[in-house]
Amino acid sequence: MKSNKTMIVVALIILAAALSGAGVYSWQQSLYKDIQVKLDQKDVSINLLTEENKNLKTEIQNYMNQQKTSELLVYSNQVLKAIKDKDMNQLSKYVHPDKGVRFSPYAYVDMNASIVLTPDQIKQAMTSTQKYLWGVYDGKGDDINLTFSEYYGKFIYDQDFINAVRIGRTYRVGLGNSLDNIKEVYPDGEYIEYNFPGFDPKYEGMDWKSIRLIFENVDGKWYLVCVVHDQWTI
Repeated sequence: MKSNKTMIVVALIILAAALSGAGVYSWQQSLYKDIQVKLDQKDVSINLLTEENKNLKTEIQNYMNQQKTSELLVYSNQVLKAIKDKDMNQLSKYVHPDKGVRFSPYAYVDMNASIVLTPDQIKQAMTSTQKYLWGVYDGKGDDINLTFSEYYGKFIYDQDFINAVRIGRTYRVGLGNSLDNIKEVYPDGEYIEYNFPGFDPKYEGMDWKSIRLIFENVDGKWYLVCVVHDQWTI
C-alpha cells in the first residue's frame, strides 16, 4: 500500500515538474518573441535613420553644388563682362597669377600651339601691335597670325555671348565634330560655356558659336586659366 502511495506521489511530482517546465518554456518563448519584435523594430528604425541620413547628405551635397555653380556663374559673368567691355585691366585681375590665361581658337586645346598671356600682358594686349601665332585655321591649315585685338574679334568675342541663349557648367553645350580635351588638359578646372545654337535657319544649327571660360580654384578663389572658342569645324 505504501509503495502505491509513494508511486502516486512521485508521479504527481513529475507531472508538476513537467507542467512547470512547460510553463517556463512557454514564458521563455513569449519573452524571446517580444525581444525579437523589439529588435526588428529597432532594425527598422536604424534603417530608416540610415536612409534619412543618406538622403540628407545627398540634399546637402546638391545644395552645395548649386551654391558652387551659382558662385562660379556669377564670377564667370563678371569675367565675360570685362571681355565684352574690352576692359583689360579688369580682366587681368581674374587671370591666374602663375599660369596666366591660354587662348584656344577651337575646342581642342593644343598645349604646344596655343598662346598663353600673363596678367601684365593682358593689360596691354588690346593696344599691342605684336602678332602671335595662335594656331591654324580649321579646314584651311593657314596660320592664325593675328594681334590680340584681331584675334579678339574672330576667336573670343565674335558674338554677344553675354546674352547667350544657352549656358552650361562643365559640360559641352555646343556639340560639334571637333575633339574636346578640356578635362584632359585641365583636370582640376571647371568651366562655364556660353552658346548660341545657330543664327540662320538655312544652316540648320551648323552656324552655332560658343565661348568657354575655364577656371581653377586656388585657396577658395577662382582664376581664369583658359578661353576656348568653339564652333562647327570641318
